Amino acid sequence: MDEQLSIDTARQGTDPASANHDATHTDNAVLRFENWGYRHASRRHFAVRGLNITIEAGQRVLLLGASGIGKSTILEGAAGLLGGEENAERTEMTADGTMLTTDAEGGVTEGRVLVDDVPVTRARGRIGLVLQDPDAQAIFQRLGDNVAFGPENLNVPRDQIWQRVRDGLRAVGLEGVQLHRSTLHLSGGQMQRLALAGALAMRPGVLLLDEPTANLDPDGVTHLFTGDSLFPGGVGNTQQDPQRFAQLIDDVEQRIFDRLGDETWVYPGHGSDTTLGAERPHLQGWRERGW
Repeated sequence: MDEQLSIDTARQGTDPASANHDATHTDNAVLRFENWGYRHASRRHFAVRGLNITIEAGQRVLLLGASGIGKSTILEGAAGLLGGEENAERTEMTADGTMLTTDAEGGVTEGRVLVDDVPVTRARGRIGLVLQDPDAQAIFQRLGDNVAFGPENLNVPRDQIWQRVRDGLRAVGLEGVQLHRSTLHLSGGQMQRLALAGALAMRPGVLLLDEPTANLDPDGVTHLFTGDSLFPGGVGNTQQDPQRFAQLIDDVEQRIFDRLGDETWVYPGHGSDTTLGAERPHLQGWRERGW
């Protein structure tokens, strides 16, 4: 199944160079990869290489592809988690003029990633990242402390921090949840929302989401009632009429699968619920069997 990652440069941001942050300030950023690539330590080949792309402020970009092709590596590079001059062990120039930097972990970076023309490793607070595993971003036991962690590290004034915490929780649908509630009592979907609230509270210029809907509960995704048109394992009964079947599967593919994401929760007219992601890989097989 294809996986989805998102880069959003339409979020609120802050100036990390300033100690006095305006809680209502917006500062969307331009994200640019210049001939960027990264080779993980002990690997012979680059996970990503020769990436050139500019994502303008306000754009939303979806990275879509099979597992293992480098999507998470791109997001980690965009977040400044890979390489960087301050983490460099050695730097060398290749014959074609490409700069290669080896970091302390043995990874090799070429090219650069810029946020508003500033190297991303120096753009503290300009990038917000939500990891695929939300539990990995839960640092404290209390819910509110996790959301406040980012703004605190950006030296946001204390009175603004807790307003940002409330705004972030409201934006992800956790408004009203007690700030002292233990993260041990949150569902997987709530943990995903909590991680997103923490990123939003930093007001980044660029927001990176790694599999943002992977752990969401049904309340966090689109609901679709398909009646007799779509069930787990196939489309509705067309009485073995090839013309009716062709019309139905065309409609299902064009009006449902082409328009809605894999996380869409499907309620058929009877039988078990499913998701579009669970059924999408079988579309061609349904066509071939004719029912």
